[in-house]
Amino acid sequence: MQLPPLALSHRVEAAEEEETRGGRPSAPGALVSSARRRPGSLQCARGASAKGRESRTLGRVGKVNLPVSSSRSVSCAFPGTGSVQQGDALSTVSSGCFCSKRETNRWDNMKSNPAIQAAIDLTAGAAGGTACVMTGQPFDTMKVKMQTFPNLYRGLVNCCIKTYTQVGFRGFYKGTTPALIANIAENSVLFMCYGFCQQIVRKVVGLEKTSKLSDMQNAAAGSFASAFAALVLCPTELVKCRLQTMYEMHTSGKIAEGQNTVWSVVKDILRKDGPLGFFHGLSSTLLREVPGYFLFFGGYELSRSFFASGRSKDELGPIPLMLSGGFGGVCLWIAVYPVDCIKSRIQVLSMSGKQAGFVGTFASVLKNEGIGALYSGLKPTLIRAFPANGALFLAYEYSRKLMMSQFEAY
Repeated sequence: MQLPPLALSHRVEAAEEEETRGGRPSAPGALVSSARRRPGSLQCARGASAKGRESRTLGRVGKVNLPVSSSRSVSCAFPGTGSVQQGDALSTVSSGCFCSKRETNRWDNMKSNPAIQAAIDLTAGAAGGTACVMTGQPFDTMKVKMQTFPNLYRGLVNCCIKTYTQVGFRGFYKGTTPALIANIAENSVLFMCYGFCQQIVRKVVGLEKTSKLSDMQNAAAGSFASAFAALVLCPTELVKCRLQTMYEMHTSGKIAEGQNTVWSVVKDILRKDGPLGFFHGLSSTLLREVPGYFLFFGGYELSRSFFASGRSKDELGPIPLMLSGGFGGVCLWIAVYPVDCIKSRIQVLSMSGKQAGFVGTFASVLKNEGIGALYSGLKPTLIRAFPANGALFLAYEYSRKLMMSQFEAY
């Protein structure tokens, strides 16, 4: 059957309109016309229900009122086609409106597209990494200084005072540029791979692609993802740690001349060790990241479950998200802090010549300085955990929701 362009024809096989009024059903082929035409509208009228009826916009034409209970097929004429589309079945979506199966399937396919999900996770991870650095960099600088030179500083306050006296306020933000690069790169790769690793975990345990993972299964996915993140984190963290401790290395006589810029440190590494020099401390980084991020994501997800109390975790506000992120960060650092201390020493002290590996450095610290040296700088790290990791997850979750909503609107 052919209809003129811009015609609106919705043929309902059993006219429940007349049945509701007590009249006789309309004959097959009767037209249910639109009361108002809204050219250019592409989406359903969400939430428009009154007295058991739903409003719906089809194509670029007007609204049609259909009973909620209607499960009959509908024929629609779309402008510009000149033909009636027979049997376009309706499906009810969670917002309380009717959408055609084609539109619903298009959005489902978009949500399940791995490339789109990876791009969203990568971008949200970059936003989270930026927020993490901007809130926690001064505490990170104190941590690295106290880890590498525990005999120079009596505590956090003493380290802060000496840093300000020697270098000024900018000393607290030494290494911010490589720290930004490191955290953006790490969290972009981490959260992008986190999505892929969640799918791997689902396959291993035999779940459907859209099934929810348990908190421990999410922790396992985060642990797998951290191994990939370590490969991009190690080189940038090497440059950051060396910039943060350049003053101490120079004044202690371990190096003849200090480098004060990112480029000068990069050139020095390339000149002395070549490209592989950027991976000093890689084994220590892996030993820290893989078990650490199991506890990080595990603590975060368990904390979110606690705050959700049976509701959806996606409904949590900013305060529970920040507290959950902080709790995850504390779980990570308490467990792997000694490993991070050894990593920092390897990356910093290798400036002055060949440095022993993880086992050799670990044994040397225990023998000469005792076990307490492995926890030097833990206080600023734990203080940093709540604002920095809270900001990380807050920025990640909200930017991810924003991008998902933008795709949904599209």
